[in-house]
Amino acid sequence: MTPQQSHARAQIMLKHGEPGWRIESRLRNVDNPWVPTSDPCWKWEVWDYRAVRIEKTPKRTPLPIEHYKRGMEVRIHGCCLDFLVSRSEVMNLVLENGWVGEACTVTRWRWPNETEWHPAYTETVEEREVEKLAVEG
Repeated sequence: MTPQQSHARAQIMLKHGEPGWRIESRLRNVDNPWVPTSDPCWKWEVWDYRAVRIEKTPKRTPLPIEHYKRGMEVRIHGCCLDFLVSRSEVMNLVLENGWVGEACTVTRWRWPNETEWHPAYTETVEEREVEKLAVEG
């Protein structure tokens, strides 16, 4: 093992348990995909290891119009009133007072028998690999 390889192994081992980093492994000399390793045994003669720095970014996606059903209460952005949904069409909501909300943004929704308001979006977390530390050679 060269000094560079030894240094690379040490850098990978230092990243184990550090926030924002994930240790991945794969069987040596086999073309398998890298898999996350929760507790590596550090068997360098059998496994290849690498450290991957992960950046997590939350992504909010608005709920589709089809989500809103007749009888739901909705809150519209910039308005302090709650509206009852009369029906949901393809591109807009028809509210209780006949007002058609095509350009309005729904911020929260709930059923009338509920006390808690739900956000008008789904939130997912996207992971992106920012940096990789691996042993070369």
